[in-house]
Amino acid sequence: MRSWCDTIGACESTLLGSGAHRVAASLPRLDALASMCGFAGRRPVNRKSALVSASTTSGSGAALLAPIICTALLSSLLLLVGCSRHGGTDAVGEAGEISLGAAELREIVAALPETERRALAQDPAALERIVRAELLRRTILEDARAAGFDKEAATQPQLERARDDALVRLWVKRQGAVAEDYPTEQDLQAAFAANSAAFTAPAQYRVAQIFVALPNGADSARMLAALRKAETVAARLPNEDFSALARELSEHAPSAATGGDVGMLPADRMLPEIVVAVRELEPGGTAGPVRTAQGLHFVRLLERKPGAALTFDAAREQLVAALRARRAQELEQAYLARLDSRTPAAVDEIALAKLREALVE
Repeated sequence: MRSWCDTIGACESTLLGSGAHRVAASLPRLDALASMCGFAGRRPVNRKSALVSASTTSGSGAALLAPIICTALLSSLLLLVGCSRHGGTDAVGEAGEISLGAAELREIVAALPETERRALAQDPAALERIVRAELLRRTILEDARAAGFDKEAATQPQLERARDDALVRLWVKRQGAVAEDYPTEQDLQAAFAANSAAFTAPAQYRVAQIFVALPNGADSARMLAALRKAETVAARLPNEDFSALARELSEHAPSAATGGDVGMLPADRMLPEIVVAVRELEPGGTAGPVRTAQGLHFVRLLERKPGAALTFDAAREQLVAALRARRAQELEQAYLARLDSRTPAAVDEIALAKLREALVE
């Protein structure tokens, strides 16, 4: 369950800080709503565990679940978008005079770890996040260079150190490069036989929702309106039909049209905050509001199916990724071991002790 305190705190800070004193009177009611729904004092879910995140930043209402795209579609997208506008064609992203072209984006994606590249195919929002992060990085870089920061005497040694560190990381990564033909079919079969119990399809949930849009960064007026609507939903929910309320109040049109029902979907294709909420429910149970980056969700569990063992064919992609990652780590460790054997390090303990004393004085 998500921390309702995050929403209340953000609202309180934004609204009271702007001098909108009339809003203060509504906050006790919202705090009461939080307590009633059991969110007060809860720690938020760690977003780093997310396998799939929401896919829209348009503000038109977000789905409970992120849609799934295949690796081929991701590759096609990268190939079809044009190069940088500075090169004469459309850019995939711009920030002022700074642009990012498709060829540059392909290079960034190619440099990612293999597991992250695979994850891009399951997270439609991930590619956009990469573009935004790179544009921000380039904007900061331009600011620093415009200020002459890279030319300052105090900056030069740190830049040199950073360059050396990057070279070391890249070189070690090169030593861990895995052959294209690995793993073989025999390797895959052996790994599956030894670990078949670990390859289990995730549980599936059929969930209905009432969604109130409240994207991260929403202005004070939108935030207050969303919180008031959530208060209304929470007040009516105990005494009214969930599907009827979803049709009337939910701001996610596709699921609202079906009475909030989003269908049966596996847990690894759902927003992690929603999974945390529904896995504690029995069929027919309701939870919410659940806070996500897109808004507030009141959810009802309609049906649950437990996870089932995967077949070898279904587990193949996971096996390939796991074996290649392990082989890369083995190759890197073998390289470091050879270096240590060839040029073992020697430390002068006496000199080090004297230096330590000087450093702590």
